[in-house]
Amino acid sequence: MHERLQQILSPSAKDKISSILNEVKSLSDVEKLFLYLQLPTGSPFEVDPFKIRNQNPLGKKADDEGMIAVTWIQSHLEEDPEVSLPKQEVYDEYQSYCHMTGTDALCAADFGKVMKQIFPSVKPRRLGTRGNSRYCYSGLRKKLNLKPPSL
Repeated sequence: MHERLQQILSPSAKDKISSILNEVKSLSDVEKLFLYLQLPTGSPFEVDPFKIRNQNPLGKKADDEGMIAVTWIQSHLEEDPEVSLPKQEVYDEYQSYCHMTGTDALCAADFGKVMKQIFPSVKPRRLGTRGNSRYCYSGLRKKLNLKPPSL
């Protein structure tokens, strides 16, 4: 890469850069750090709006429904390496909570994404034989003492 850049640069640009480097070599480490912090960030570049990706895995739904799901999960579940909870049971309880409060529930796939974000060490597990299996969150249990969620 170094060689390729040298091929692209004009001789006057190479001389200017060499001069700047010689001046920088005479600076102390603290002065170099200060110089580095003062450097401009460069010219803005054009961003293709079709290539912009939302960092939120839930997309547009995350604002209201996602925050409700996060609050419910944090107030109702906790990690425990000795316990497994059926995924459907967890999701059904979340759905009934949403129905009871009159809010929209996330779909099961989006709920699973939120679960992975909140409990990254909890792993999915299949219990039972193929065709007759239950999928569980391994290492997760219901909280024994529920606290009302803070709004």
